Amino acid sequence: AFAGVQASITPKEITISFTADDKVYDGTTAATVRDFSFLGLVAGDAMEVTATASFAGSKVGKWDVTIEEGFTVTGNDEGNYAIDFADNVTASITPKAIAISFTADDKVYDGTAVATIRDFVFPGLINGDALEMTAATASFAESKVGAWAVTIDDGFTVTGNNDGNYTIAFAGVQASITPKAITVGFTAEDKVYDGTAVATIRDFVFP
Repeated sequence: AFAGVQASITPKEITISFTADDKVYDGTTAATVRDFSFLGLVAGDAMEVTATASFAGSKVGKWDVTIEEGFTVTGNDEGNYAIDFADNVTASITPKAIAISFTADDKVYDGTAVATIRDFVFPGLINGDALEMTAATASFAESKVGAWAVTIDDGFTVTGNNDGNYTIAFAGVQASITPKAITVGFTAEDKVYDGTAVATIRDFVFP
């Protein structure tokens, strides 16, 4: 007969790989993960993961993505596996697109396309962010009388976007160039009576 002998079966170490989705900047580190793969499971075993994950940073860029504490692995009730997660998963946070709106003033015709702009509004900013327009000039699409599109000239500066968290566009804005009122001066010549009201004029002046 053989004496009773005892030995232990220890958990098998496995590394769970997964995929993380890129996302548009939202001011948080929350990441969406999927496609969990259980490398090294013994044939016949099956497991599932319920987990949340985080980017290493909240700003625009390519970041490591890690599984947060509190994940759940079903199918490992007996503790047959020691769980680890892949540490080489990365994903990107991309800039959030915003269209800055503004007001353009109507103006009296002055022969130029220069426009006066004001009242910048930044719709869609993430709570806690603040942007400001500086060194912004604008132009009418034409310099003549009419209702024209007004566009921001190159060379504007948006402060508060140092990390490139936003891609900047401008909403379509229109304003009018109105006619300039002038009084034309002229000279009228004296004449000898001829029974008519016809006058001779000359020396027009356009002040």
